[in-house]
Amino acid sequence: MTIMGRGKLLTSGTCVAALLAASTGCSTGASSGDIDRNAGHGATQAGFKYGVSSGGVTDSQAMLWTRADSAGQVTVEMRADSNFGTCPSASREGSVFFKQLQAAPDHDLTVQTTAVGLKANTQYWFRFCDSGGTSTVGRILTAPAANSATDVRFAFSGDATAETAQDAPPSDTTPFYNGFATYRSMAAENNHFNINGGDVIYADSVVPPRKAKWAETIPEKWAKYRQNLNQNELQEFRANTSTYNHWDDHEFDNGFYVSPSDPKSVQQYQWGVTAFRDYMPASYTTKDGIYKVYHWGKNLDVFVLDETSFRTVPVDEMPTKECLNPDDKNKIDRMPTMPQAQRHRMAGLLKAPWLNWKVSDRCKSLINDPNRSILGK
Repeated sequence: MTIMGRGKLLTSGTCVAALLAASTGCSTGASSGDIDRNAGHGATQAGFKYGVSSGGVTDSQAMLWTRADSAGQVTVEMRADSNFGTCPSASREGSVFFKQLQAAPDHDLTVQTTAVGLKANTQYWFRFCDSGGTSTVGRILTAPAANSATDVRFAFSGDATAETAQDAPPSDTTPFYNGFATYRSMAAENNHFNINGGDVIYADSVVPPRKAKWAETIPEKWAKYRQNLNQNELQEFRANTSTYNHWDDHEFDNGFYVSPSDPKSVQQYQWGVTAFRDYMPASYTTKDGIYKVYHWGKNLDVFVLDETSFRTVPVDEMPTKECLNPDDKNKIDRMPTMPQAQRHRMAGLLKAPWLNWKVSDRCKSLINDPNRSILGK
């Protein structure tokens, strides 16, 4: 396991805990469902500037995504081989899924659909076409059957922004931090699926001096997704195999949570959800958000936890102020549940003497309230 930047991990064949949790029993050996990395993928095509992607894959279905370059009819075709003919294929011979979609401005020309009736532990290829040309070819591997002990390989990362330097001219698309090399490495690992684990855009600026305009509206957020997808490394990652997409806070705003009594935060949530769903194929319902469990045979379950839809007010922002330092209520305490001996140690290490104060029983009871959630449902 290798630690990647901004606190995320890039790992292959291990069981994920915390944000996206998995059961024990994963391994790194080869399986009968290995991805054929040499067949039909990655050729540059005219049209569909932002590539293709797939998500929410199960043992029988997968979501397929692209963005057209102009409004109009878009055709998607999936095959069990990469031998695509002219687009669209008149006979559709050999297609396992075929559908016509409409790219429209109200979804920023993005289209997506769910291919159903697929076979377990099977590799498929897909592409899109319209009057302007054909997309690159994407591929997926469906999950193995529930009773299968097939080995599984995957990688996960997150926290990605292609924001440029704030004094860069509009023609300069070079990211301030890096060129998304992690995504290219993940694409090269021959994984069965990958995980994009949150902060897939930064609606708020993280480039010094962090004064760029916050991407608040849906069109402004769309622009952030397109900015990231201008990086070929991200397009390769998304086309290479299916991805389980997750959001965190920066798709909305730094430290974001929904306050039902605040109409503005509710609107910010709805705008963030809309833009995310337009660009990141992921399962979503108003009841469960993006919470979902995906089964990969009998050895691996992937839990997608929704840390945004069901997040409640942070302890330091509770109206009662029970969890603020009684001596200096401007000091934010991010460690109220840490044992006091460790709080004393951290107070010295962090030069934060306010951590020496004893957390009140009232604060602890508020934190442990069963109606309060920070990690999801």
